[in-house]
Amino acid sequence: DPMTSWSNYYDDKPKPEGYPDSTYLLTHQFTSRRTALLFAPGTYPIDFEVGYYTSVLGLGALPTDVTFANTDRGPHVPAMDKFDNRPPHGTGLENFWRSVENVAVNASLGMQWVVSQAAPLRRMHIHTNLDLYEGDSWVSGGVAANVVVDGQVNFGGQQQWLMRNVLLKG
Repeated sequence: DPMTSWSNYYDDKPKPEGYPDSTYLLTHQFTSRRTALLFAPGTYPIDFEVGYYTSVLGLGALPTDVTFANTDRGPHVPAMDKFDNRPPHGTGLENFWRSVENVAVNASLGMQWVVSQAAPLRRMHIHTNLDLYEGDSWVSGGVAANVVVDGQVNFGGQQQWLMRNVLLKG
């Protein structure tokens, strides 16, 4: 099955109410399916991978109204194809068509966003590190706008990242 379901990865954590049964993580770059994960104001102690054509949207007035905390990564995108393409590092060159907007992330391992294009981070407050690569994964860049990062930004081998109105404190 080309779709990844919550239960395949998170048997030990309850699925958030309203979370779709599955999102496209590794395949289906060219599909008509679209997913919007809308989070009401509150704190969410969950980790989940953001798949193809998936938008994570906080519905608060401020990014800090919707916070992913007490979690390892929160919403994240790891390097893909770790066993097929450049083991064990994988690649982020096909990680596009996804986004996270208007949320805060306070994850113990930092927020991981291993993407290439069409995968923006907008109106966010990242309280820890922001990892834009994984290991020695190939990645190509992305866009961050109206973002505050309290920790370090780890760019890795990025070709480019466009940052507009971003405060990097670390």
